[in-house]
Amino acid sequence: MFLFHVPLKIIEDFNLCTTEEYNQLNRDVKEWESECLPDAESKLQRAYYKAHKSVWLRLVTPFIYFFVLRWVNSLKNDVRGDTKFLD
Repeated sequence: MFLFHVPLKIIEDFNLCTTEEYNQLNRDVKEWESECLPDAESKLQRAYYKAHKSVWLRLVTPFIYFFVLRWVNSLKNDVRGDTKFLD
């Protein structure tokens, strides 16, 4: 799992967009990731490549997903009971 796959998975799990929009976003992310090379023009793409070149970030990314998923679920279910934020 790559870093940009975490928000994609959250979008998919919570049905935050239509299937067509999700598929297009998924294709766009995969295309952007394919352009992430050490000699890319964009500094962000070079940094993304360097971060994912080693195995460590790819090993940690699923745990980042679980943390974000738990956070989104707590927002969704309002576990704290604090509704004043939205009022």
